Amino acid sequence: MNNWKEVSLKNYCITQYGYTASATDNNTGVKFVRITDIVPDFIDWNKVPYCEISEKDFKKYKLNEGDIVAARTGATVGFAKQIRKGAPDAVFASYLVKLIPSEKVDKHFLGVLIESNVYREFIQIIAGGSAQPNANANDLTLFKFFLPPVPIQKRIASILSAYDDLVEVNNRRIKLLEETARELYKEWFVRMRFPGYKQAKFVKGVPEGWEVKSVSEIAEVTSSKRIFLSDYVAEGVPFYRGKEISIKSNNEEVSDLLYISKKKYEGIKKRFGVPIAGDILITAVGTIGNIYLVNEADGDFYFKDGNLIWLRKFNKHELSLYFYYHSISEVFTNSLNSITIGSSQEALTIASLKKILLLLPTEDLIDRFYQVAKPIKTQIEILQQQNTQLRQIRDRLLPRLISGKLEVKEI
Repeated sequence: MNNWKEVSLKNYCITQYGYTASATDNNTGVKFVRITDIVPDFIDWNKVPYCEISEKDFKKYKLNEGDIVAARTGATVGFAKQIRKGAPDAVFASYLVKLIPSEKVDKHFLGVLIESNVYREFIQIIAGGSAQPNANANDLTLFKFFLPPVPIQKRIASILSAYDDLVEVNNRRIKLLEETARELYKEWFVRMRFPGYKQAKFVKGVPEGWEVKSVSEIAEVTSSKRIFLSDYVAEGVPFYRGKEISIKSNNEEVSDLLYISKKKYEGIKKRFGVPIAGDILITAVGTIGNIYLVNEADGDFYFKDGNLIWLRKFNKHELSLYFYYHSISEVFTNSLNSITIGSSQEALTIASLKKILLLLPTEDLIDRFYQVAKPIKTQIEILQQQNTQLRQIRDRLLPRLISGKLEVKEI
């Protein structure tokens, strides 16, 4: 790397603050990229809302292929995403800063660099450790890095992008598999076209042998033991709040983890128990009703009381998978919306969740659903594990590639 030079990002891009507007789900205007849209692995354009904007402002704030948008405030400060080929017409919100790579650098090289943990951790240090960290456009360009010749830049970008491409392919497969399982649930238990439905006897629209039961009748509904700030440690057993469970429920990777000690975890495990595969966690404060089905790959972890409600000890283990797909259906979502309380901040209580009623099929039908849905869920978990491994490899490679410790040859 004799001909590599250390440079400052501010000399290789120009910056621009975002557009102030209100997002809308109406399919009018253009896509409006917010901080929440750039936190996952990739921007899911189907989830990005719209905003109304004049032609003049659209030209000013338009996102083009190769542009990079970075979060400048809050816990997500330093998160960034590069706009890929094929993105729809879009502008970006005021809590984001657009970085436009100059012609002096390969834009894809700059993209993988700014999307990396290396960049994010640097910005988070610059922004400070306050409850609401902030970084302005100048702060976001203080990052320094070694700049190789353009052919090497392109090669590094190609190597790292290959891992991102594999993660994106897996994410698409996960989405299709999840949709398949959800559709299976709807077909059998909402549209009532389950195996043998033509021969079944219905009484007031309900198949004979089915029962209505409360959540508390099929599982134990509880929460965790209190964990205090003094219990947090630098490394150990992951400790999840509602935010992390929401991320995991969307099949996304959790970063910036909190931890408790292994000793603390083992003490809780021995006295009160801890989440195991088949248990379900539901977010109970703020964003309510994000559902996560614990699986074997999660390993040891614990979670925050009050933020999450824990369903465990189902009457039979097959029932947890049935309840999981029930809980991500519109039927269950409507039930949650009807019982949430609070004016400034909605909340879901253990007592109210216990009372929710659900239609329970026969044990034989639950078993048959499990036999079909479980392999699908297992395949999703395998793909998630692959994504975790791909991200880890990519994140280990990047510092070595951009420092020149790992030799990269021109093609």
